[in-house]
Amino acid sequence: MENVNQDMFEASVLGAALPVVADFSATWCGYCRRLEPVLERVEAEYGERVRFVRIDIDENPALAEEYGVEVIPTLVLFVGGKAADSIVNPASQAILTAWIEEHAGI
Repeated sequence: MENVNQDMFEASVLGAALPVVADFSATWCGYCRRLEPVLERVEAEYGERVRFVRIDIDENPALAEEYGVEVIPTLVLFVGGKAADSIVNPASQAILTAWIEEHAGI
């Protein structure tokens, strides 16, 4: 999963040809660390159909504010350069994949 910052965001997320799942998180967040292996498995499952990126809210507070991230981990799904939906701390891999499939149109 690629780490994306404010400078890279437009090209890496908004300009992406694929749907993008942006994981807004922080290094100190225990729930974020718990979700990390789930995200890695889902990223491997979707391969070339969905892109996954991580955005550290401490290093990129303007992005977190712009997309209404108040609790972490928050995942925001971008489709066609726009935020399509978000989910906070999904409880399972099944919930995460159902959310992606529903909102990414895959």
